[in-house]
Amino acid sequence: MFAHGQDRLRVDASSRLQSTFLVVLCGSLLALLAVLARIGAAEGISASQMAFLTSAGAGLLLLMVNLRRGSPPPFDRRHIVAYVALGAMSFALPNVLRFAIAVQLGAGFASALSAATPLLTLAGAAAIGQERLRVASMVGLSLGCIGALLLFGAATLDVPRDILWLLLAALVPMANAAGNILRGIVLPERAGTSIISGVLLTAALLLAPPALLTLHDHGWSGSAVPVVAASVIVAMLFQVSLFRLQSTAGAVVMSQIGYVAAIVGVGLSALLFGEQPSAVLWLSISLIVLGMRLVAPRPHEIR
Repeated sequence: MFAHGQDRLRVDASSRLQSTFLVVLCGSLLALLAVLARIGAAEGISASQMAFLTSAGAGLLLLMVNLRRGSPPPFDRRHIVAYVALGAMSFALPNVLRFAIAVQLGAGFASALSAATPLLTLAGAAAIGQERLRVASMVGLSLGCIGALLLFGAATLDVPRDILWLLLAALVPMANAAGNILRGIVLPERAGTSIISGVLLTAALLLAPPALLTLHDHGWSGSAVPVVAASVIVAMLFQVSLFRLQSTAGAVVMSQIGYVAAIVGVGLSALLFGEQPSAVLWLSISLIVLGMRLVAPRPHEIR
């Protein structure tokens, strides 16, 4: 019995370590996508074009891999609904907005928006009974809300004439949170890469019209193609890692990639673009991270 207990502890520790690694990896890749969008804009690539090309490119690469393995995307009614729901909510809508905001308000701010995703995910998951709110969870939720308000307040002071963009920015973490919850509802626990290709290609179909509308707005520079290629690879790695994280942890744990994305994104933007984060920005991120630490699932709650 003692040996059995030790084996269980080792399994729990291994699961937590794997989940932590995937959270850090996914968050870093998400931040890198925002940085690449900022670079792509300087090369003449619009936000809708970047979102379309990354989803189509990553989806086609994964489709070829899965066809070679003999596992094409399933096309039953349940999976088609999943493709449309997740393609729109988890990729098409938030990515177009995130890429556009990275250009308009800075890649650091676009990445920092992800810090609000875990709290919104927790609130949504609790509302439908996926998560139980403890006293510590309520305290953490309150701290996180204060941090999110500080974040948007600081951004409003920095860009007082871009209130519309700030309102649009609020949709990014909301869409990401909805996507996190939807994954657990419409997909099986062990979602394979064939399903990912279906989601990405559906997102590409949804993004095709706005991408075509901006086709003649700007001319691409010679460096645009490498930027797009890098975005496709990063998007593919992100989606594969995200679906792997989904199979090992719940929606709330998965949403913690937002914290990593915020910190990595702000750091990369300061390093590459000279976007200097304010003290208020770092304070808001710290409060959000502290808040989520209080609401993080206990070891036995991680599946």
